[in-house]
Amino acid sequence: MQYKNNARMSRAELLALAAAAVVASSAILATVLNFSAVGLALAATSGTSNVLASANVIASCFISISDNQINFGNVPAGGDTSTTLNAITVNDPFGNAPANIFLSGTSWNGPLTANFQVTNTLWASADVTLSSATELTNTFVDTAIQIAAPNTVVTSPGNLVYFGANVPKVMPTGVYTQNIFVENQC
Repeated sequence: MQYKNNARMSRAELLALAAAAVVASSAILATVLNFSAVGLALAATSGTSNVLASANVIASCFISISDNQINFGNVPAGGDTSTTLNAITVNDPFGNAPANIFLSGTSWNGPLTANFQVTNTLWASADVTLSSATELTNTFVDTAIQIAAPNTVVTSPGNLVYFGANVPKVMPTGVYTQNIFVENQC
């Protein structure tokens, strides 16, 4: 449609011009809406995100003791168990780290109020004579015995800890007992 310069337009020409403007505006608006729809479709694309997970696996070690009782048998007052050191086996059946073995004990308690010292019990990491064994104390002592952790192929074989006792000369006859504590640290 052409416009007249410096002239009056008729009513029909004005309506035609307005209708043409509306059609042109609708076409432009449709194009804008079409581009917007395309833009929204592009914004909805999928993506991947990473999440980093971590866990701190701590060392654990357990001990298992082969026997919960040591019987030294009959020992005379003033005597010792030098001919026989009694052994217990300590192993680590479940841990993921080596177990270091520590020992402590209590005094011996006997009939009535008779007792003798914890240091009368001796321990060793090898089958040695009683004279070369170490005195047990009432505080935990590192034995320098290390029990290997088991793995998926081999079970920990464990280590032996040997014990012996000296009985003082002045002790009355009777049965004496003592608690020996075996502790592990990873």
